[in-house]
Amino acid sequence: MARKDNNPGKREAIAQRRLEAFRLRTQGLSYTAIGEQLKVDRCTAFGDVKAVLAKLHKEQTALADAYVQLESARLDSLWKTFYEKATNGDLRSAEFCLKVSERRSKLLGLDGPSEANVMIAATTLNLPSPAPVAAYLESINASTTEPAAD
Repeated sequence: MARKDNNPGKREAIAQRRLEAFRLRTQGLSYTAIGEQLKVDRCTAFGDVKAVLAKLHKEQTALADAYVQLESARLDSLWKTFYEKATNGDLRSAEFCLKVSERRSKLLGLDGPSEANVMIAATTLNLPSPAPVAAYLESINASTTEPAAD
């Protein structure tokens, strides 16, 4: 059963106050100053800004989820187009399917990190993870170990 709203304008007034508190905070005002300007206490001003930020986060998360679903559907369509050819031995289609799989893994966060962030004395170093480096070094060694011409 729906709750009866005894004060229909109260929700709208609170929503407006929250937006104004957020606007004032983005201008650099303290929560105390926001509270004084909006005639509420500091804790209410803080709660108002926090509520707006939570709503923005929720909307942003929903938007990001929708984007992931859209991209996944596009990748599914591409995969279906080339998969049969790939399984019948078409190497270009197989390469394309592999690229689609790699893109899907990145999109969904299924691959491990390609970099390791290491914190040393307040300095962040972006170091490549060892697996790609080892594979790259092996490919260089393989291409340089061909027999020398006599």
